[in-house]
Amino acid sequence: SFFEYSDYFTPTALGSTHLNLNFKLYPNPAVDQLCVTFSGDAPLHLELIALSSGQNIMEKQIHSGEILDITQIPPGVYVYRVTSDQRLESGKLIKQ
Repeated sequence: SFFEYSDYFTPTALGSTHLNLNFKLYPNPAVDQLCVTFSGDAPLHLELIALSSGQNIMEKQIHSGEILDITQIPPGVYVYRVTSDQRLESGKLIKQ
């Protein structure tokens, strides 16, 4: 039913669907490294998209606790999308 569905899925401002991944990407704003944590053992798919151009800057499989080197990414505002199976979470990242 609608109510069961709405208990598990909550729309966000970016139009994505969040399913209790407890996903964290920090620090934000970031300078040279990002740490990712989330619940579960399965890897997630991460995309980092430049807000100004829509260009996909980074795309990779990530594991919880992983530290990402972002020194080669230019400063700016980015949208991150994290997916696994039918789950999707997105948000904004600022690279200084």
